[in-house]
Amino acid sequence: MLQFFVKRWFLLSLTSLIVLGIALGVTLPTMVKPIADALNPLVMTAAILFLMSFSLETSRLQAALRTPLPVFLGAVLNIGLAPLLGAALMAPQGLIDFRYGLLVASCVPCTMAAASVWTRKAHGNDAISLLVTLVTNSASIITIPFWLALATAWFPFSRTSDASSLVAEVALLDLRQTTIELVVGVLLPIFLGQIARQPARLSAWAERHKVGISVGAQILILVMVWTAAAKGGFRISETKLAISLGSVLLVWGSVIVVHLTTLYAGLLLCRLLGVSRADRIAVAFAGSQKTLPVGLLISETLSRQAGLSFAVFPMLMYHASQLFLDTIIADKFVADEQSLANEKSKS
Repeated sequence: MLQFFVKRWFLLSLTSLIVLGIALGVTLPTMVKPIADALNPLVMTAAILFLMSFSLETSRLQAALRTPLPVFLGAVLNIGLAPLLGAALMAPQGLIDFRYGLLVASCVPCTMAAASVWTRKAHGNDAISLLVTLVTNSASIITIPFWLALATAWFPFSRTSDASSLVAEVALLDLRQTTIELVVGVLLPIFLGQIARQPARLSAWAERHKVGISVGAQILILVMVWTAAAKGGFRISETKLAISLGSVLLVWGSVIVVHLTTLYAGLLLCRLLGVSRADRIAVAFAGSQKTLPVGLLISETLSRQAGLSFAVFPMLMYHASQLFLDTIIADKFVADEQSLANEKSKS
């Protein structure tokens, strides 16, 4: 039992914290809301990326810059294929909130922390995932308004008469907010992490404690997940809109399809192009994972401008699903690697 818990501690904690966060958000909003609001996602993201950068060998980051193909593939999958899949799955959604929430979840950039954590967990090249994070978050000031404008042409809002003003606000808000988050939440912590490991003693310490640092990053991700779940619970308690179980299951299945299709498309494409195994893993995770803070930001704009109060839920579903599924997939990567090593040792 202890061995099972040690191996699956993250999945068990993830499931428990999602359920607990939603339950507390619904039943005790006034008590939990101040705590959730105090846990700043941008600060936690910066802390996670600092830890990941501090424990990453500088030579690996330099090597990733010299061979940009995996970074390019990860970025194209994340801001190209995933939004296209999300847009294709908008039509079956019975609730307009879920239609646009699904698109938002699909078109936001690569997660600012989890992709690197999971890439390392699966023994992949986390330098690639860090660079995909930088590229997709930088490009999102153009890509998010583009996909939203395209969607409003296909599926006009039923609760607002001025969809164009929403697109314009998202474009301006995304430009300002993404720039701040890119500098404070991504560029600065990665830069400081690399600076901090330059002294030989600190570099050696980071290498010795690499596993512990990764576990610390995962714990911070769990805190972010609980915060998001609690805020989702607040939304349920505040909103009177009726939602059928069928609609929830359909959109949840849709975000899983977008994530897994993009992930395995990345693996297949990299295999066809002869990309190394470590880089394939990075492309798969960074190409398919999506950032929660930016998704929440855009969802809040949809709620305020278009009255789509439940647009936030597909983003929460995507985020929770990617962490749960990718934990299993990362374990499978490691198991396959160990199996291959055992076969080689026997031969």
